[in-house]
Amino acid sequence: MLLLGGGLLFGLRFLRLCRLLGLGLLLLGGWLLLGLFLRLGRLLGLGLLLLGGWLLLGLFLRLGRLLGLGLLLLGGGLLLGLFLRLGRLLGLGLLLLGGGLLLGLFLRLGRLLGLGLLL
Repeated sequence: MLLLGGGLLFGLRFLRLCRLLGLGLLLLGGWLLLGLFLRLGRLLGLGLLLLGGWLLLGLFLRLGRLLGLGLLLLGGGLLLGLFLRLGRLLGLGLLLLGGGLLLGLFLRLGRLLGLGLLL
């Protein structure tokens, strides 16, 4: 229920903003990365990682609403850094590879769309 509710809330509220800003591909990339984390978490039994990720995501969304996208984007970078650090400790090569590919996608989109805050 927590995962389902969080996903729906994230989708409904953030999707409108992404449509306005033309960030369709960015949103898609975020969902793909989230799916990767959830699948790895289930296989490895990382319950605390999933719970912490959702709580952190909720905090970033609240801050983002109050202060605009700046802190939300910054929060996304911090969350990605957290996952990468955990991945290094646990030897999750595929997680690191997937994160690197998605980060590259974000950087390319940021350059094309002029999203300085994203970079």
